[in-house]
Amino acid sequence: MTEWAKVSIVIGYYKKPKDADECLASIFETNYPNFEVIMVDNASGDGAVESLQRKYPKLKAAKNRSNRGSGGAWNTGFGLTSQDSKYVAFIDCDVIVDPRWLIEMVKVAEENPWIGGCQPKILSYSQPDMFEYNGSAGMWMDTYGYALNRGRIFYHIEKDDGQYDFPCETFFIGGSVFFARSDILRHIGLFDESFFIYHEELDLAWRIRLNGFKLACVPSSVVWHKGGGKRDVTTLFRKHRNNLYMMIKNYSFKNLALCFPFRFFLDLASVAMNGVSPIIAYIWLLKNLRLVWSHRVEVQSRVRKRSDEELMEINIKQPSPVLHYMKGYRTWHDFLAINPRIYRPLKTSVPQTAFVIEAS
Repeated sequence: MTEWAKVSIVIGYYKKPKDADECLASIFETNYPNFEVIMVDNASGDGAVESLQRKYPKLKAAKNRSNRGSGGAWNTGFGLTSQDSKYVAFIDCDVIVDPRWLIEMVKVAEENPWIGGCQPKILSYSQPDMFEYNGSAGMWMDTYGYALNRGRIFYHIEKDDGQYDFPCETFFIGGSVFFARSDILRHIGLFDESFFIYHEELDLAWRIRLNGFKLACVPSSVVWHKGGGKRDVTTLFRKHRNNLYMMIKNYSFKNLALCFPFRFFLDLASVAMNGVSPIIAYIWLLKNLRLVWSHRVEVQSRVRKRSDEELMEINIKQPSPVLHYMKGYRTWHDFLAINPRIYRPLKTSVPQTAFVIEAS
């Protein structure tokens, strides 16, 4: 391979100086010859980004005047990417990357022009043989809006034994690393900052698919995330609100009307486990219905090019909370057994040797 597509790596930062330092150290060891790194400080006020810029002279840096959430930091960073960057990788500042993480995703994206975005395999930093709660080895969705990962179903997390080391199409990408084609994002828009944090990457992934492109997980690309599955009241509220918000924005009106009532009853049933967070989420949506609906109109009128029927071919048809909590479905393979169409393997044709970079 003679020409290497340029990649812009955009990192959102907020009050995690040690994590950000370790993240940057791993990124600048990336075995790929054409990338830039941009870090955006979300008004943390701790001076860490200036210090990191001195330590890593190639780092570009910017500041938001207020904390605009993950999406707001990434949006600012995207505005600073080079015009010739073909791809952009949005990552959290507490991610450690394998040296080949980038080349593996670029390889797949270059081989498959219909791919609008992809994600790596995401493992736990504290338990490297376990999948990480956020993202794991790709994400799917059931008809009622619940996301399910290869490697994590609700709060059941699997050990990584190589059982998901095959690249395939996914419904969502994200979880701490979101790799996408820059031209698509310039066309459909960036992260919805009204989400603030959680599911903003799933919402953008859904819009990429609505616009006619597909998404994939590339398990040969590996990263380790220090995050986790938080269960405090604020986190649960935001996750419920943003998941519902995402459904309202991106579903066709017909499918929204069909699935939303049942989703409401599922959320009511979850109050025993999640407290009143789901109810507060519905109240917020009612109070902000004009905002939510205006974002829906934008997506349906400007972004949508594919029907729900096309997109939902790889979704899980059954309500996953019922199958998980009442019938004991604990892994992605359990759901695959009754939804065989969710697995669509990727074909790779370019020899691995074509992507070997000689050490300088």
